Amino acid sequence: MKVLVMVLSDWNNIAGGIRQRFENAVPVSVYALTAACKLRHRDFARRIQPLALELVKKITANEPAKIGKIVLVGTSYTQMLSFLALPDWQNALYIAEHFFPAAVAEKMTEHDIPCLYEQSAGEFYDICYLIAAYAREHDIPVYGHDHMFLARAFLENSLTVIEDGDANYAFRHAVTYQTMLDDRRVYYPFGFDPLVRKVILTGLMKVPAELTQKAVCIEPSALWRDKSEPEKRIIADLFSFPYDEILKLVEEGRDFLFLTEAYSFMNGDDVISDQEQVRMYRELLAQYDSERVLIKPHPSDHVDYGRLMPEYKILPKQFPIQMITWTGIAFQKIVVMWGTTCMHIFSDGYEMDVHKDILYRYGILH
Repeated sequence: MKVLVMVLSDWNNIAGGIRQRFENAVPVSVYALTAACKLRHRDFARRIQPLALELVKKITANEPAKIGKIVLVGTSYTQMLSFLALPDWQNALYIAEHFFPAAVAEKMTEHDIPCLYEQSAGEFYDICYLIAAYAREHDIPVYGHDHMFLARAFLENSLTVIEDGDANYAFRHAVTYQTMLDDRRVYYPFGFDPLVRKVILTGLMKVPAELTQKAVCIEPSALWRDKSEPEKRIIADLFSFPYDEILKLVEEGRDFLFLTEAYSFMNGDDVISDQEQVRMYRELLAQYDSERVLIKPHPSDHVDYGRLMPEYKILPKQFPIQMITWTGIAFQKIVVMWGTTCMHIFSDGYEMDVHKDILYRYGILH
């Protein structure tokens, strides 16, 4: 007689204890069952990018799948760093959580880059466990975020973490995003956990003492310069980065760059309404000549500024703001609400106006 054990976690972690109780225990993955049911459902499969769907079907059937690496991304910034830092990035399977810009995922499809992009939180959670097991079995390296929900399946894959802004430079962020492993040990993300052997950073801030032994610092602007012109064109198109257009606008006098924050959609919770956010930005920008201002929305900002603030020129929101400095565009002034990441990005060679005080008046800060 065999005892079927429905397994939610990594079988290797619990096999000893289970077999002490049931000598003939046989693991059955709940994730394999639910993933198989989902992939047979026509409406579910239709929502997945065809390239990614083909790979997922091969993986779930344990058939050979042509994947050089797996990259977990929750932001366009980290995806951009993966394009710069990882060789042969076009031979990767990207797994993107629902906060990731949908427009970038669509561009990846146009450029034949496999991207498993979730449209609702956790819809690929079970599938990710199967992909993670396949990657361990076939020695496929995993890069990217270790703090996002879908990364939970990959925490035992010896991830190489890629920077996600200032969160990788302070352990307090790891405490905020900590999670529990199957063996009941606390896992600290952003590269701080012992399971992570390597962290790719840009030197945005001082490297924390906890990461000095495993941090590898890259210089994005140098990596960008080293890219071939065809690669640069592909990357710029993926993020809708209008380099030539911005240069022309700056030359014509639009040399103030205002960076929005997504206060009306912060981590999925409305802090203020869209109307209040627009009113706050109008109040702030009233002190500047509108003919000199370009607005770059935050990638998570869903406000339609082209409709609500038509007197301003609006840039695409998808591209990482770091591309401005990497490509050397010389704005006269950067205008921000508040945010350590942007303040560090533009700390060298840019004049900056910071308007933290207005956030108190609108109840965003207390």
